[in-house]
Amino acid sequence: MNSDRSSWDLREFVESLADELERVHQVARVKAMQRKRLYTVEDMGLSLNVFAEYDGDRVRFRTALPGEEGASKMDLKLGSITDKVVAETTTDETLTARTPLEETDRAAIKPDEARRLKRYGVDSKEDVTRLAKRGVRVDGVDFVDLARRMAQASAPRRRPKPERVVRFRKGRGQSLVVFGADLDEIDPETVRIDGRAARVQTAARMLTIEDAPEHAGELEFKTFGRERVRLKLN
Repeated sequence: MNSDRSSWDLREFVESLADELERVHQVARVKAMQRKRLYTVEDMGLSLNVFAEYDGDRVRFRTALPGEEGASKMDLKLGSITDKVVAETTTDETLTARTPLEETDRAAIKPDEARRLKRYGVDSKEDVTRLAKRGVRVDGVDFVDLARRMAQASAPRRRPKPERVVRFRKGRGQSLVVFGADLDEIDPETVRIDGRAARVQTAARMLTIEDAPEHAGELEFKTFGRERVRLKLN
């Protein structure tokens, strides 16, 4: 193990250890072609003294140095598994092309959402689509809505076409409704009224702006294609 102060990831360590064991079996197989085998490696146990480090997202481990106190003991055991068992416990989906969440448009999924999904083993766009078909909703994530956002973000970009603006009273304030075409291409988080962020709801042919200023003069927003658009309201 490392003798410095660097930390390591459990998954990477186990995968590296498994690779080494596979090499042992490969060497043993070649040797068996030359003479009879006298031994085999089936199971392997390993005890480590480590310090766990958690950064709020991942757990990493640092190996205790000789004489260092306060470390926890971690026992690992790797057992044998056959190719038949591997085939029975995996699916062909794991071998098909996948789109990692990190490569998904930021307009469709935010980094904190991606981190939360990874805790459930969801790490690709295809995983989201499969769960959306089952109507899954967990930890505040609606997979149907998320799949829709991803599909929308990857679809060919359309340019919003505002056509007319209607002002109306709502309670003690004023709201605006912008009618037009392809208004669902507007990124709601970028909508500004006279330079100030606005609360909005978007649909294909309508953009509703809540609590608009009494004499609002300019509407500004960005499309999901990152185009900036300004619209005079007067």
